Amino acid sequence: MDFRPSGFDQPGSGALKEQIRSKLNIAGVVALTVIFQKGPRGEVVFHFEGLDEDVAKARAAFDKR
Repeated sequence: MDFRPSGFDQPGSGALKEQIRSKLNIAGVVALTVIFQKGPRGEVVFHFEGLDEDVAKARAAFDKR
């Protein structure tokens, strides 16, 4: 599992990344890149890149369509 951008590797982000990693492991995701971006209202939004099956599992784990 990988997280982008690398600028997200800041103190304090480790706990959030572990929560995401744990949720994806429970969902059975094998290989995935999680991309963090700022949304239009300044909120953190993440997208998934990987095999279609893993992306579908990740979206389901986070209730994203």
